[in-house]
Amino acid sequence: MKKILLILLISLGLIGSVNSASTDRHEIAMSAYESGDYQKAFKGFSATAKTGDWKGQEMLAYMYYYGKGVTKNFKQAFNWYLKAATKGSMYSQDRLAVMYGKGQGVTKDYKQAFNWHLKSANQEYASAQSNLGWLYSKGKGVKQDYKKALYWFQKGADQGDASAQLNLGTSYRRGEGVDQDYKQALYLYKKAADQGNPSAQNAIGEMYQYGLGVTRDYKQALYWFQKSANAGNPTAQGWMGHMYEKGKGLTQDYKKAFEWHQKAANQGTDYGQINLAEAYYSGQGITKDYKQALYWFQKSAEQGNSTAQGWLGYIYRMGKGVKQDYKKALYWFQKGADQGDDYSQNGLGKAYESGEGVDQDYKQALYWFQKAADQENVDAQTSLGEMYKDGNGVTMDYKQALYWFQKAADYEYAYAQEWMGYMYENGTGVTKDHKKAFDWYQKAADQGNRYSENKLGNMYIEGKGVTKDYKKALDWYQKSADQGYIYAQINLGEMYENGEGVTQNNKLALTWYRTAADQGNSKAKTKLKALELKSGIKSTATNKIASKVENKTIKDDNNVMMVNSPLEDHAIE
Repeated sequence: MKKILLILLISLGLIGSVNSASTDRHEIAMSAYESGDYQKAFKGFSATAKTGDWKGQEMLAYMYYYGKGVTKNFKQAFNWYLKAATKGSMYSQDRLAVMYGKGQGVTKDYKQAFNWHLKSANQEYASAQSNLGWLYSKGKGVKQDYKKALYWFQKGADQGDASAQLNLGTSYRRGEGVDQDYKQALYLYKKAADQGNPSAQNAIGEMYQYGLGVTRDYKQALYWFQKSANAGNPTAQGWMGHMYEKGKGLTQDYKKAFEWHQKAANQGTDYGQINLAEAYYSGQGITKDYKQALYWFQKSAEQGNSTAQGWLGYIYRMGKGVKQDYKKALYWFQKGADQGDDYSQNGLGKAYESGEGVDQDYKQALYWFQKAADQENVDAQTSLGEMYKDGNGVTMDYKQALYWFQKAADYEYAYAQEWMGYMYENGTGVTKDHKKAFDWYQKAADQGNRYSENKLGNMYIEGKGVTKDYKKALDWYQKSADQGYIYAQINLGEMYENGEGVTQNNKLALTWYRTAADQGNSKAKTKLKALELKSGIKSTATNKIASKVENKTIKDDNNVMMVNSPLEDHAIE
C-alpha cells in the first residue's frame, strides 16, 4: 500500500501545475493523509477534485478504492480515476485499466483495459508496461503475442519495476517470446524478490523445488516459500502446506501442513480450499470430518477447480458426509469431465456403466473411460479393458482388453495386475501360462489386493505355476480372509477342517465358515451346517472374527479416487 501511494505521489509531481490556491489546498489534504487524518484528507481532496484538479481527483479515487476515510466504493473510484485519466494522469490511466480488467465499478472489458494501459505505458509508466505485457501474454483484449509481451515486460523491468521483472522472468522460464532460459529467469526473479515482491519469492522457491536453472534444493525452496508465505502470498502458503505434508526440507508435520492450507483457503484460493478439503477427508493434521471436507470441496468446485468437482462427484456417489445422490454425483463428474479432468471422466464413465443417476449406456461409458485412459488414468484403463473383455459398448476383443490391462499394470496398478493374472490363468486373449499368472497375482498381492492373495493360495494348493505348498497357501488365504474376502475365508475354513498345511481344528474351521456365512454366502452356509453336524460343535460357541474391507486409494498430489477390485463381482474361487 505504501509503495502504491509513493508511486501515486511521484505521478502527482510529473504532470503540469494548477493554480496556487488549489495547490495549497491539495498540500494541506496530502499532509492530513500522511498524518493519518483520512477524514480531513478526504474532505480536502473532495474540494479540490470538484474544482477540476486532476491531483485531487486522483487522490479521491484512491481513497474510494481502498476505503480510506470513506466507505470503499469501486464505482466512485472508477469515476474519479476516469476524470484524472482523461486529463493525462499516467497513474490514473493504469488504475482505470486495472479496474476494467477486474470489473471493479464497471463492466469487465479487457479491450478498454488494454487501451488505458497502452496510454499509460506510452508515458513510460513502468507498472502499466508490465500490465500491458500481461495482456499480450494472455491474449486479453488483444491478440496474444508473446513477442510484444516480452517487449513491454522488458521496458518495465529496465525501469526497475518488480512486477515487470517477475513477468519477464516467467517469459524466460516458459520460453514465451524468447528461448527458454532458467538461469535468466532465476536472475530476474531474484531482482524482483530483492524488492520484496512475494510472487517473485514464491517463483524462486519453485525453481529450487523443481531444480530449474539451479540444483534442486528443498531447504532453499522452503526458505523462499516461507518468505513469500509470511508476506501473505497464498500460492506460497499452499507450497508450505505441501512441504510439511511431504516432509520436504523439514520434518513431516501434517498439523502444520493443515495450518498453511487453511491460510491459503481463507484467502479464497481454489487450490488452498481443495488441499484443506483433502486434509479433512483423510484426517491428516486434523480430525477427519466429511462435512467440512464437503464444504471446502464445494467452495473450490464453485470456483471451477476441476479436481474439486471430481471429488464432489465421488463424495455424492459414495455418500461421504452427505446423503448419497447419484444425480448430484453425475452433475459434478460432468462439470469436471468437461474441463478435461481425468478422474471426473472416469467417474462419469462409471456412472454410465452402472446406470447411476443416468440411464445405463455402455457406449457413453466407453467414451468417457477412453478419454480418461488417454490421460493415463489407470482405473479408466482397467475399466476399458473390462469393457473389451465383456463386449459392453464395443465388440468383444480379448486382445484389446489385454492391451489396456497391460498399460495399467505397467503403472503397478494392483487391479490391472490381478486382471493380467486372470487372463494368463485362463488363456483369455493370450496363451495360457500359469507361471505368468502367478507372477501377476504376486505383484497385486504384494500391494494388499485381497482377490490376488486368495488366488495365490489357490495356486499353491493346486501347484499351478508354482510348487505345491500348503503352508504358503494358508498364509495367503489368511491375508485375504483378514481383509474380509469371503472365498478366502471359506478356503481357510476348509484347510482347518481338513488339516491341510495346519493342525486340524474344527473350531477354527467353523469360525471362518460362520464369518463367510454371515456375509450371506450360500456355500459357506452349507459347509457350516455340515461341519456342525459332523463335529457336534455349534458355531455360536466359536469367536467371530472381525474383518477389514479393502479399499484402494489411487492418489497423486491433487487427486484421489477410491476403487474396489474389479474381479470381486464375479470372483473366481
